[in-house]
Amino acid sequence: SVAAFTQIDYSVNDLMRVTAGLRYTRDAKTQDGENYTAGGDLLGEVRNANSSWTSWTYKVGFERDILDASMLYANVSTGFKAGGISLSIGPEGAFDPETLTAYQFGIKNRLLNGRLSIDSELFYYDYGNYQAAYTSLNPAFGGNIRIIANAGEAKIKGGEIESSFLVSA
Repeated sequence: SVAAFTQIDYSVNDLMRVTAGLRYTRDAKTQDGENYTAGGDLLGEVRNANSSWTSWTYKVGFERDILDASMLYANVSTGFKAGGISLSIGPEGAFDPETLTAYQFGIKNRLLNGRLSIDSELFYYDYGNYQAAYTSLNPAFGGNIRIIANAGEAKIKGGEIESSFLVSA
């Protein structure tokens, strides 16, 4: 895997900042191996299975101080996970790269002179070619095998609240 990235954080004024980032990724994989049954018989082999993928991903966001100790933020970012081959089922087990677009909106608060932290966030993740891992019974292999495959689109939405309190300094 080879990657190059850059990110710029710019203060618009004393209360607002913007962020922009860009990443280039190139992943290459070579898979070479043999699968055997529980009895020791050769089940199949994958020889010199070469694959490579490239991707440009980005991040844009803003932060806005709303009080001395509170900040609102929002981000949109994209992600990429390389594809591959599940050796347990051979070349027909190839799977494509996974992509993600993530939307986040939240607030961070530092209260009581920084001793109390209360942060909350809403998020929405939109996956393409989601890579799911599962096990499948394969009698020829002698039991269950782990397989990774593309499961299509997936969407995850939710929120979280995190807090911490410093009892003594």
